[in-house]
Amino acid sequence: GPAPHIQHLVGTSPQYSATHTVIVAMARAWLMPLDLQCRAACCPCFVVEDMADSVDGCGALGCLACFVGLFPCVLAPLGRSIAEKSGIEESLPMACVKASACAPCYFYSLLAEYQKQKRHEGGHGQWVVGVPELLRAQCLPFLVGRDMYRHIGGSAARGAACSLLCSSCCLWEVGPEIASRSGVDVDGVCFHVCCFGQCYARSVYTEYMYQRNVKPEFLSGLALVTDS
Repeated sequence: GPAPHIQHLVGTSPQYSATHTVIVAMARAWLMPLDLQCRAACCPCFVVEDMADSVDGCGALGCLACFVGLFPCVLAPLGRSIAEKSGIEESLPMACVKASACAPCYFYSLLAEYQKQKRHEGGHGQWVVGVPELLRAQCLPFLVGRDMYRHIGGSAARGAACSLLCSSCCLWEVGPEIASRSGVDVDGVCFHVCCFGQCYARSVYTEYMYQRNVKPEFLSGLALVTDS
């Protein structure tokens, strides 16, 4: 039978489906964990291979193409396949534009979507985090801080100010709350903020964007799991 914490959720909230149960069971790690970010930065070829295999593509060929410098050429067809698996409309011209003009952002977007698919096979018909949202986060971080503070029930003005004046303080405050909503272990926040600030920021931001695509009542269910 299900693990005790899953039994508690299902018993208390019978309206949750089997799909939700799978999410709860796997929601103990960041959607974009630090080790995956390091692997994607140091060995993107092997990450692309895993992503291609997940959509029934030729992972070895994708890995080789990345290795010889054809990274954008791989991202375009890979992006369409990953989008299709999540029910997202992604035309070939749009995928080519994203892969050519903003390959790092597009790769990040695809990686987040791939991670979401690993959690609960399928999607909500929209990216976890799209290229426009990533560009917005880079160019206007105070708006992201504002939105994340609102998301956790905090002051929007405080979030905007913290993002501008002390991004580490923003992560310190908002990170554990966003993590707890997904059942992520938040031990070592100080260490992660001080030593892996940029990677930790990506983990928090991606998890926040993921939560925005999940029904509010399910997030309440996750809170039950965390408290049990």
